[in-house]
Order: sequence, then C-alpha cells, then structure tokens
Amino acid sequence: MKKGCLFIVVAAIIAFVGLIVVGLIFGDSEPREMQPGQAELERAESAIAVFKDQVGYGNTEQAVTLANGFGSDMKSMRELLFTEAKKKGISSSKGNFITYCSLSEDSACFVVHAPKLRKFTDEAKDSLAELAWLAANKQLHEHDLQVENLAVAMKGIALYSMVYTGTMDQEESLDGIANRGSDKKDLWPYFIQEQVESEPEIDGQAASIE
Repeated sequence: MKKGCLFIVVAAIIAFVGLIVVGLIFGDSEPREMQPGQAELERAESAIAVFKDQVGYGNTEQAVTLANGFGSDMKSMRELLFTEAKKKGISSSKGNFITYCSLSEDSACFVVHAPKLRKFTDEAKDSLAELAWLAANKQLHEHDLQVENLAVAMKGIALYSMVYTGTMDQEESLDGIANRGSDKKDLWPYFIQEQVESEPEIDGQAASIE
C-alpha cells in the first residue's frame, strides 16, 4: 500500500473515532434533571461563593439574621482557636465565613463557605466542623427557635469538607449529630421550595409574600 493511501486510511480511522468520542460526550442534549431542592442549593452556593460586602444570606429575613450571627461567631472562633496560615493568598471569602441559612417551620440548614479551608489539616477541619454545629445550635437558641431537623455544612471554593445532619441540640452538645458525611445531596431536602415561605434570594433579602 502506498504511503499516501495509508495516510488517508489512518486519517479516516482517527476521524471516525473522534466522531464516536464527540457523540458520547455531547450526544445527550437533554438538560439534566434536577432533584427537589438541588437547584435551590446551587443558588445558595452561588450566593456564598464570593464575599460581596455581606456575610449572611437566607430564604427569609430571619434566616438572614441567623446566617449573619453564625458567620460572625465562626470568624471569632477561628481567630481565637486556630492559627492562620503565614502565607497570605487570594481568598474569595476575604476571611469571612459567608453563610446561607435555609429555614422552615421544622428544619434549619446552615451552609458556610469557610476561608482558606484547603489549608486546614483534616484534624482542624473536624474541629471546625464541630464548632459549626455548636454555632448553629447557639443561633437557634438565641432566637428562641425550635426545629426538628438540623443540617450544617462547610465548604471551600468548590468542595464540601463536612455535611452534618441530625436534630437540634443544647447549645454545647454534639449529641444531635446523626450523620457525619460530606455529600451535599443530604442537604437537598432542606432546600425544597415547598418547605419555605419564600424563594431564596441571591442578594440576601427575603422575597415578599403576596
């Protein structure tokens, strides 16, 4: 076989394989099906991705208040109990614990973007996670709220380091933690629209109820 013909055959094979690969990647043009609460959580994640002169966000005005208190408490505890990395790097949170709170009659969920979380050791992340659970309970008690189900989640820029779910505790107790994981799917039930009085708002303001 002449070199020219061989080149054509090889090129044709490569092109054929390429078409198969493209088909596998882009063949499914249908949009992915969202599970209940998934889209709402993704909007909350977008709200806390970058610090925009606001620490707390939520689906109601009271939820925003809880998120602000939670974020403030977490920042104070971090400064008091943890040694900050010497090297200063770019932080999208600018040192703040940007928090979204989803609140309903029987549940509360706190999702927090922790600054420079990737620089923490695994042991430090575990300690910070437990402090977050305590801080969430503290906010609920201080505002005389009683909820049946509680979730607290901590994430960096993209990945979650902890997702704790369980029941509301006394302020200084961890006994209510039923599940210690890192799968954000466990948070979806806390963001189902039917559970809340208003839609999550990116600017942190609760939507008015007609």
